[in-house]
Amino acid sequence: MNRKQMLFVAAGALLIGGALVLAFRTPPVPVEVAEVVRATFEQTIEEDGKTRVRERYVVSAPLAGRLSRVQLHAGDEVKAGATVAVLSPSAPAMIDARSARELSERVGA
Repeated sequence: MNRKQMLFVAAGALLIGGALVLAFRTPPVPVEVAEVVRATFEQTIEEDGKTRVRERYVVSAPLAGRLSRVQLHAGDEVKAGATVAVLSPSAPAMIDARSARELSERVGA
C-alpha cells in the first residue's frame, strides 16, 4: 500500500469511529442548580385517597317510622347519650275486614 491509500484508509477509519462515537453518545441531562443552605425541609403532597371502614356500627330501631334529617356529618364526634336521629311514627296502614277480625281474635286469645 502506498502512502495515499494509507491516508484514505486512516481518514475513513476516523470518520467511521467519529460516527460511532456520535451515534452512541448519551445526551446531556438537564439539572437544576441551587445554592446549598441549611434549613428545615417542608413539602406538601396533595393526593386523592380511599378510606376503609374498620369498624361498622348498625343503628336500628324496633319501630316503623320516618327518620328526620340527621344533623351530623361523617366524622363528627358523638358523645354517650347524645341524640343521633329522631324517628316519627308513620301513618298506620288501613285495616281491612280480615285484618280487623284477626286482631280482635288475638286480643280475645
